[in-house]
Amino acid sequence: MVGFSRVLVTGAAGFIGSRVSNRLLEAGLEVIGLDDLSNSNEETLSPGVKLLKGSVTDPSVTREAIAGVDVVLHFAARIGTRESAAEFLRDGDTNIMGTLNLLSLSRDAGVKRFIYASTAAVYGEVCRGIRISEDHELRPLSPYGISKLAAEMYVSNICASIGVDYLILRYFNVYGPGQRHGPYAGVITLFAGLVMNNKPPVLFGDGEQIRDFIHVDDVVRAIILGMESSVRNEVLNIGTGIPCSVNSLATLILKSRASALEPVHTPAVGQEIAYSLAETGRAEKLLGFLAQKDLYEGICETVNWIESQS
Repeated sequence: MVGFSRVLVTGAAGFIGSRVSNRLLEAGLEVIGLDDLSNSNEETLSPGVKLLKGSVTDPSVTREAIAGVDVVLHFAARIGTRESAAEFLRDGDTNIMGTLNLLSLSRDAGVKRFIYASTAAVYGEVCRGIRISEDHELRPLSPYGISKLAAEMYVSNICASIGVDYLILRYFNVYGPGQRHGPYAGVITLFAGLVMNNKPPVLFGDGEQIRDFIHVDDVVRAIILGMESSVRNEVLNIGTGIPCSVNSLATLILKSRASALEPVHTPAVGQEIAYSLAETGRAEKLLGFLAQKDLYEGICETVNWIESQS
């Protein structure tokens, strides 16, 4: 892959990180993983991935992990918009200071390329009916979005100053098999878990929030294209550009289980974005990336995987 032979994946045992790590190993690269296993499982990784257990905020273990690395894929983060309001200190420490630690060591290690996993949460609230381009105003609503935006700014500034090529990929709502249950699980995983236990999906507010759901396999493909491409120093949205309301999502999940349950609505919560839909033209133009997985097909696949784990 463009002369790369050794790659560091932070958050390597996580939902996206593990899929990427295993895919790169299959492609013949030497893969070093770094993960503190606070919200992940090392069993998701193929045996050939060399996993170092520790936090990206720890200079000693990160220095060991990055030695001799050509490219860094930085997924390690505290995630979750609602949770970040209560845990903003931990959120900032991992997402900002952890990224700075990694950038400092990337300079020392002679890293050639740095790919940063960001989020649509950096955009904040936008008017309904528009697709969010990479040039849209950035006004995150949550500490999580703020910390990811701050890290983006450090990545672009520092990589430019130390001569490291970078890509910032802003993921929209990623879902798929392998997404763990828990406080940080995506809405598809949460809804599917409820329905499989004969409980109705619980929707906040009127359920007309719009999301852009992208399958994890499409995200992995975008990352691989980013590694292989000569495109550098860019910010790219990674989404489908296809809107789906939370109400429609609940209906699709109930359909996948042939369930007669009805969704339950509860009061809306703060810091929840009402409308999020990607403009994907830049990723298509620069990387040749277009999402391929049909949403209902992906939901059925995800629900079947969750059932297989129970």
